[in-house]
Amino acid sequence: MVKMLRCRGCSPREILQLLSPLEQEPVDDINAAVMDLKEKKIRSLSDEAKIGAHGKPVIFLHPKDCGGVLVELEQA
Repeated sequence: MVKMLRCRGCSPREILQLLSPLEQEPVDDINAAVMDLKEKKIRSLSDEAKIGAHGKPVIFLHPKDCGGVLVELEQA
């Protein structure tokens, strides 16, 4: 993500400002969260959640629907 922001011309200070508010909040039910987001016209990159690196279901939201940021949802 940092590389992408550098390519867009962001300074190190701007990158820190952009990344600092991006704290992840786990969701209790990832499928319900995805359905809620779909109702709000926010697309995901896959049709269903997959098991992520931490052994929990994850799904990524489409950057075009999230201000150019790739967002990962992880089930708690």
